[in-house]
Amino acid sequence: MLTQQSEEIELGKDGEKLNCRLFLGDIESDIIGKLKSEIRLDKNTEWIPFYDEDTIRNTNMHSTFQGPSNSGKTTIASKCIYYNFPDTTCWIFGPMVSRSTIWLELMKDRGKKKTKLIDSGKVQVPIALEEITHNSKPSLLLLDDADAMLPRSRAILQDLCSKGLFHGRHLGLCCFCITHDSFSRKLSSTKAQACEATRTFIFPNIAKHVSVKFLKNRLGMSNKLIAEIYDFVQPRDRWMMIKLDHPVLALTATGCKLL
Repeated sequence: MLTQQSEEIELGKDGEKLNCRLFLGDIESDIIGKLKSEIRLDKNTEWIPFYDEDTIRNTNMHSTFQGPSNSGKTTIASKCIYYNFPDTTCWIFGPMVSRSTIWLELMKDRGKKKTKLIDSGKVQVPIALEEITHNSKPSLLLLDDADAMLPRSRAILQDLCSKGLFHGRHLGLCCFCITHDSFSRKLSSTKAQACEATRTFIFPNIAKHVSVKFLKNRLGMSNKLIAEIYDFVQPRDRWMMIKLDHPVLALTATGCKLL
């Protein structure tokens, strides 16, 4: 019996039965488990993924952003840079990045000295990692839409990206890769991204079949786990980040779920 002013439930003699006690124990475990593994923010709060700029040389924070056109890849990538890398020199390559409103706004906010926008078509000679890294300051290499780059420029920048993904941490370099298709055979850095990227951004409510393919075939998640993730995702969640190093979790702008 539950009264209007009471927070207790009177089960009577039925509450002493084994089946009832086991049932209540399962409910209690489910509630406590969810409280420990899920956090949901209110409607007026938005989370931005955290990157520790000071630990780039010690912690692998390479990231991929994969999804269809106009899904928000560039937007969330620019927010990650703006809020997490105040002292990092960012090298941003891509077709016509010098005309992108989002990248131009980021350069305005961070300054030209720390934000280098270079149209990929202008890259005609190989670039060494040492040219985009510093001995004392961290650096970030971002490739935006490598699929749309000219073949020669794409080959040069993909080679740079692959080296950055495998060896960049030792040079204080973090790599961001923005792509439409993370399974593309045109991109030589696909293997390096699969091996080295510890944070993956997908867009679960925009192209569910693309996100499910990535979660299942790239990250090796079971159908049950994918279903649990989609039960957690809210309709207003534009992006979701899967963090693959400890603690493994799914993060959206509205909440966090440990996996």
